Amino acid sequence: MCPDNICSASGRSKPCICHWHISQQNSMETIIPYSVVKFTNVNYVNEYLLSFCQSNKDSQSLGSNACTIIAVLVAINFLSDTAWFSQHHLLSTLDSSFLAYSYQLFTEGNQMYESLDEEQINYCAPEILEHPELGLIDNAERGEEYQFNNFADFLLELQMLSTKRIKLAFVLIFHPDKSMSLLINELGESMLIDSHSHLDTGAIIATASENKLHLAVWSIIFKK
Repeated sequence: MCPDNICSASGRSKPCICHWHISQQNSMETIIPYSVVKFTNVNYVNEYLLSFCQSNKDSQSLGSNACTIIAVLVAINFLSDTAWFSQHHLLSTLDSSFLAYSYQLFTEGNQMYESLDEEQINYCAPEILEHPELGLIDNAERGEEYQFNNFADFLLELQMLSTKRIKLAFVLIFHPDKSMSLLINELGESMLIDSHSHLDTGAIIATASENKLHLAVWSIIFKK
């Protein structure tokens, strides 16, 4: 909450534009090193390994369980066409503004998780959207839920969805407790954001063009 009480719980899903938060964000960007540690392009998939993740920011280990909240925040921001998403395609190079934006969402997700009176280790997306303490119910509505018994059926469904030429956002939840965001735009481009730590370094993001979504998902899900 900002000092002037301009911000509210219902506004948490989007980066606040009050003067206090803008000054906080600007000062934070000059202190915290946002960077892409490693970039690779394999099988038409762009992979970005970041210098931070949900549980390791500012060189501090946080032990975060906020991945589902973070995934929901990313999905809401994408569907609302806010900030970075309003000015770039999903295949755009991940610049410093995107890294700062991601850092902000990771931080906000952790803060929201820690503010809950009774924290659960695992949450599903509907629980986050409808949680009375998080104030997200007015920013998004619950969509369809899918469950798959095998990975091949899951990839096939994703390929079919990517051909619809509409903006879609998914929260993918994998056993036992891993959530990530999958974004698909009207061009069929896709972005997968996993806020967990990979290779003992940071979060990982994969982007892919039309018809390559299954490769991006495969790439991240099986990367440690």
